Amino acid sequence: MIVTAHQPNFAPWLGFFDKMRHADAFVVLDTVPYTKRSLQNRVRIKGPNGPQWLTVPVVTKGRYGQPTLEVMIDEETDWRDAHRRTLQGVLGRAPHRDELMSVLEPVYSAPGLSRLVDFNMALIREVVARFGISTPLVMASDLPPTDAHATQLLAERPELPRLHRERRPGAVGRRVGGGGAGARARRLIGRIHR
Repeated sequence: MIVTAHQPNFAPWLGFFDKMRHADAFVVLDTVPYTKRSLQNRVRIKGPNGPQWLTVPVVTKGRYGQPTLEVMIDEETDWRDAHRRTLQGVLGRAPHRDELMSVLEPVYSAPGLSRLVDFNMALIREVVARFGISTPLVMASDLPPTDAHATQLLAERPELPRLHRERRPGAVGRRVGGGGAGARARRLIGRIHR
């Protein structure tokens, strides 16, 4: 069984989905501390004058160290319409502009997405559906609080495929990036294979 993990970033790059596609289970690390000015709430896009940031505004004042799953979107500005206008302007007459906007529109229009993790996951799930990726997504917050219990539950979840015995005898692996969340994911995933 190959288990991968990553934070629920805003509009993640294609490698995020490729990592997911090659896994038997994908753990969404929504319990890691939120990092200001990170890819959790912003993405760099190609603008007419070079790269520019597309940022989901979040409430951070007085909330240092809060888990990603508790980060609230700052709705003081109409950032959703600003994103739409920016993307339409940047994409111009790009060949797949309408298809991309059809992926984004349901998420940007959805009511009740007031937490960053909810917005990001809605966008991720929309892209996953469009790509036809069938890898189960497991929210870290749905797992018990300790790594030992989390890995045991993850390994025993009935909806996760047991491909290491069914299709690929002896196959065991993990794909985890670097950084602090990567280290936590390596500890979490490493216990599955013991």
